[in-house]
Amino acid sequence: MSQLLSTIEVVPTKRNDLFPAPPLRTPYPASTNSAPSATRLSIPATPEANIDEPEYGRLKQGRIVLVIVVLTGLNLLISLSNGFITIALPRMAADLNLPQHLLVWPTAVNYLTSGSCLLLAGSVAGVMGPRRLNLLGCLLTGAFIISCGLARTGIQLIMFRAMQGVAVSLCLPTSVAIIANAIPSGRKRNIGFSSLGFVQPIGFSLGLVLEGVILDTVGWRFSYYLCGGLALLLFLISLWALPPDPVLQGLSSSSFKSDIDWIGATIASACLALLSYILA
Repeated sequence: MSQLLSTIEVVPTKRNDLFPAPPLRTPYPASTNSAPSATRLSIPATPEANIDEPEYGRLKQGRIVLVIVVLTGLNLLISLSNGFITIALPRMAADLNLPQHLLVWPTAVNYLTSGSCLLLAGSVAGVMGPRRLNLLGCLLTGAFIISCGLARTGIQLIMFRAMQGVAVSLCLPTSVAIIANAIPSGRKRNIGFSSLGFVQPIGFSLGLVLEGVILDTVGWRFSYYLCGGLALLLFLISLWALPPDPVLQGLSSSSFKSDIDWIGATIASACLALLSYILA
């Protein structure tokens, strides 16, 4: 009888040796019954508690208003500069000796480059972060608007307007992304989206009126200096006002190669560029 009992006690020990408990799930021996369940519940929660949460969705009321004002102000200045050139183009062509067959390009090339690069800029913003790309676009927009006022030939004006369109393509999709991520859904976000669209016709119309007054007083170059200077001022404010991008894991050159469909974006951009060129 004693030999039979000893045999029964040995059998479970051998079975447990054949199927040991996973070491990551419980640091306790297999004979402990209550500790593993508590340990399994606490281990997954430990690393997540140390991860810094992004600032998106936790902005205060005043900061939300400032974010909307900065982003809509930049869109207002972009449309304002387009209104300037619509009225001042005959005077600018005479001062810069712009040939008659190139007279349409200072206006059209901005929309050509902006529309062609929108898709590619949105793809890069998804990898790089909307705040970083928006700040870069704001800085370049202000610089190229001022460069339009410094142009001395018609070709320089066309090239600066083309580069301004590329900079604008960095600002438009990232402005929408920042408002969508930084502002909680509801009335505030709706106001932000509507403001982005509302200021574009307002800025263009305001540019038509202001350029008509400025053109006969201080000259067309002053309007670009003023508009570009205000854009650079918004860039400085945006450095503090815009919320930081969430932590991006694995941001490297390999992520730009794998996470962005360069072939598809290039084909789509080329098709948009050819369509705009034909229509122009």
